[in-house]
Amino acid sequence: MTGSNPDAAASDTAHRYTAQLAGEIESSWQQRWSETGVYEAPNPVGPLAGDLSAYSPDDKMFIQDMFPYPSGAGLHVGHPLGFIATDVFARFARMDGRNVLHTMGFDSFGLPAEQYAVQTGTHPRTTTDANIDRYLGQIRRLGLGHDERRRVATTDVEFYRWTQWIFLQIYNAWFDESLQRARPIAELIAEFDSGTRALDNGRSWAELASAEKRAVVDDHRLVYLSNSLVNWCPGLGTVLANEEVTAEGRSDIGNFPVFKRNMKQWMMRITSYSDRLLADLARRHLHVLLRDGIDDVVGRQVERREPGRVEPGAHRVVALAHERHVADAIEARARVERREAQREQLSVGEPRGSGGRGRRVVRECTDRRPLATRRAAHLHRRLAVRRVEPAAVVEAVAVRERHRAHRRRLRERDSLWCG
Repeated sequence: MTGSNPDAAASDTAHRYTAQLAGEIESSWQQRWSETGVYEAPNPVGPLAGDLSAYSPDDKMFIQDMFPYPSGAGLHVGHPLGFIATDVFARFARMDGRNVLHTMGFDSFGLPAEQYAVQTGTHPRTTTDANIDRYLGQIRRLGLGHDERRRVATTDVEFYRWTQWIFLQIYNAWFDESLQRARPIAELIAEFDSGTRALDNGRSWAELASAEKRAVVDDHRLVYLSNSLVNWCPGLGTVLANEEVTAEGRSDIGNFPVFKRNMKQWMMRITSYSDRLLADLARRHLHVLLRDGIDDVVGRQVERREPGRVEPGAHRVVALAHERHVADAIEARARVERREAQREQLSVGEPRGSGGRGRRVVRECTDRRPLATRRAAHLHRRLAVRRVEPAAVVEAVAVRERHRAHRRRLRERDSLWCG
């Protein structure tokens, strides 16, 4: 017994796995990973070039985590939730022999740093850099496999200049629907000058004034100015998103009053790419699942609606063609089916004009097959157009029924304990 042997008890305590010992082991291994560059993905050329002889050209994989905002509070509990999932996937691909580039950055522009600068006179870069260092000190404790050489922050001058360059490329481009791609705006002006492209209103390009020509060209640009109803906060001197405004109509930061106001805002013609997006999705191994009674594929749905207009309730979820994703989608749809099946057994109100105010009638289901059989048949019909294998549907339904039976047994056990 260790209680009667002080030396044995001391030896047992010295080798006990404590939080301090775990931290020391983790820190030593993380330092070794950093020194040997375990998670560094080499480039073919340039300053980050490395040995690529072990990889084929098709072995590349790029995984980028979300860019969190580095607040003064440090790491949020919701951030590791996404980071750990991508880290598991990246490690699996890396162990499978692929050249994995896994990194993350910081969306470091934000009102908190600006407001802190206004209140204290501290430059926003000073507080932002300090917050990033605090954040990295916490996230490194998780041992994630990020290539830290690739990490950027949106406030970095070298990064920010490229965002401005990208904006100029988009601004000086227009979308050619016949070619389904963007082209330089100078080519559009040349077509108007040569007469190969006519104006939509039938007027002649040559008879337009300079201001009118500029308005026509701006109407084709991929980014343009438009008057929109926004949340204007004079106290912060900026426009706020809906989630940044409290229920009392004040700013979440600073508690300043917010007003609805029409202001000029930069807009992007994202909907111009809708047909091209659908065509590209058709080349991928994806399943498009629609909700709220839309029984058609996205491409045909787009043909029926007006360009750039989304029908109410046309919520679209794109899932990878994997049995687990299919099962998750089926389970989500099954929850809707369960609610619909319950409504079939619940009482519903009488139609208007029946004179039966307050009275209820019951609508019965005419299909007398077992409920599980009806669900499976309904899922087969709905998913047939989405190219889901019947075997995957049957397996997913079977898994769902096993889970339902397991939950029923747990409820019965809990009722016994409560009794």
